[in-house]
Amino acid sequence: MQTACPQCRNPGFAIHARNQLRCGRCNHVWEQTLAYPALPGPVFLSASKTPSVNFRSDGGRGRAALWVAGVLLVVLVAGFWLATGAMNEAHRDDALAPAPRAPKSTSLKLDTSSDTPPTTPPPIERPKVKPGQLTSSRFEGRNGNYRYWVLQVSNPHETQIEPQKITVKPANGEAFDRYSMSMGIPSGQNVWMLVVYEDTTEQEHSFTLNQIPHAYAHSMPLVKRLPLKDLAVDDPATDSFKRTRITGRIHNNSEATVDRMFVQVIGLDQQGNPVSFAETYLSDPLAPRSEVAFTVSTGTYEIAKPLRWEVQAFGTSKR
Repeated sequence: MQTACPQCRNPGFAIHARNQLRCGRCNHVWEQTLAYPALPGPVFLSASKTPSVNFRSDGGRGRAALWVAGVLLVVLVAGFWLATGAMNEAHRDDALAPAPRAPKSTSLKLDTSSDTPPTTPPPIERPKVKPGQLTSSRFEGRNGNYRYWVLQVSNPHETQIEPQKITVKPANGEAFDRYSMSMGIPSGQNVWMLVVYEDTTEQEHSFTLNQIPHAYAHSMPLVKRLPLKDLAVDDPATDSFKRTRITGRIHNNSEATVDRMFVQVIGLDQQGNPVSFAETYLSDPLAPRSEVAFTVSTGTYEIAKPLRWEVQAFGTSKR
């Protein structure tokens, strides 16, 4: 079959119409009868390639065996299909069956007549909150319309106690609460507590010491008394308006970092009674075996000129 263009001899062409080809270069159309290959005919095996089993030469026994095997296979498939269909029907019936419903009566009650009584969870164990004690060492004063009291709180227990609160009851008024320092009190130590509130009268007041709620006791840090160094009193002249200042250094002699510290200064008269009070807080952490300086200005809560001073420092650290 000639497939090249008769004019330009270009081998590329496209089928244009029935028995017509179009040149891909010059678009020339020419007649060309397309011939298709004949379909393959039946294939006959030669005698040398004939299978060893001849179904016609064995009297039909091989074909009968095939028919029997086919029938058995059909019977097995049919039996399996019937069995699985029955199981599916049973499952479908169970799935479509409505779920049992409880009666709508509101008088339905559970049977609680069991011989075994219901168990109750054990109570939550909380640390025992130990109260402190108010000592007889105290003094009171006034700054304008405000009255103040400086009270001493003692921890007589063998372990640290939580911060305390003091309920103040005026003779002619409602009771109110004031809290001590925001940290616990170490065993065998005394701390000073300041109570200030506005009162222009001279009525009597009573004080009751109470412990704080249990919740704080779970997270209470360890509080310890810290040693002091280089204590000094900067006492100005009598006619000066400057206040007396107490200076010194706090020494952390432990292997743990101290997170918060506070310093309390109490001034005593000739008989050893408290007449002046001041305190300060230091919030910067203090590394182990290190020191930090402090300065406390006095005079705000003071009823007389002290003859001597007592200074104490406390700090918190992780347990």
